[in-house]
Amino acid sequence: MPDVAAIILAAGRGTRIGTPKLKLVSEGEFFVNIIVKKLKSSGVDRVFCVIHPEDYDWSLEHIPGVSLVLNGETDKGMLFSAVQGIKKLTDEKGVLLFPVDHPFVEVSTLNLILDIFCKYPDKLIKPEFEGKSGHPVIIPRFASDRMIFTTQDKGLSETLRDVCGETEIVRVSDRGILKNINSAEDLK
Repeated sequence: MPDVAAIILAAGRGTRIGTPKLKLVSEGEFFVNIIVKKLKSSGVDRVFCVIHPEDYDWSLEHIPGVSLVLNGETDKGMLFSAVQGIKKLTDEKGVLLFPVDHPFVEVSTLNLILDIFCKYPDKLIKPEFEGKSGHPVIIPRFASDRMIFTTQDKGLSETLRDVCGETEIVRVSDRGILKNINSAEDLK
């Protein structure tokens, strides 16, 4: 099992869907808890969840087994949230960035990208389905450290390309890596 921590990016306010996405439910379970269970079943035990301060009390009650990281500046985007989580890392060799609005990723996909990271610990590990890349991604520690010092004027994807160097594309048969939930229609 690789020495990887996970950061669930869940600080967004969910304005298009009407509620913070970490509170969305599929089959009676909150998105964030679906992701936590999948991570734990893949052997990722150190899980951080970046949340908005308004969701702190709710998160304490509803998200067991994670370390909460506050981000009150959600208008700065996913990169800013990722950096807030990265600042909490200790000596992990990599970090798995997992947006909360991608709860349908299969455990087998997580296992595969973790295995690939073991073989290529100095590369960005990115899943791809039918020629389209998706989430979650694993970044090497040196790259996550670089992210802390990047300017926040770029998006997460562009910053990852800049700081990671080489990318290892992992072809998967999991459409869940592309299923980004932004509206009620996306849940159908």
